[in-house]
Amino acid sequence: MNNTMEKTTNDSMSGMMNSSFFGEFDKNADEPIKKECAIKGLICGRINLLDEEIEEAHKEFSVAFHNERYSQKTYEADEKCKMLKAQKDVLVLVQRDIEDMLTPNDNSVMPMSA
Repeated sequence: MNNTMEKTTNDSMSGMMNSSFFGEFDKNADEPIKKECAIKGLICGRINLLDEEIEEAHKEFSVAFHNERYSQKTYEADEKCKMLKAQKDVLVLVQRDIEDMLTPNDNSVMPMSA
């Protein structure tokens, strides 16, 4: 019984020591994931930059509105805020669409019932 137990322990240890246990994957399978992550990262980074630009635009609008409510600067600052928000909204929609494309669909795995 001791030999069987040692053999089982050795087998399980050797299985744990293979490369997949340490998070390494086949190099060919890893390449598409890197590209997908890079694309998602670029989109997230641009969304974060737009958030900062929107915050600055709100400050500019606030100053312009405080100085003179109906001036050209107020209208320009308001338009800049709207444009930046629209850009962010488009990127958020693209981000969701990409995530939906990359996420496996649970319905395709479910067997059909009779």
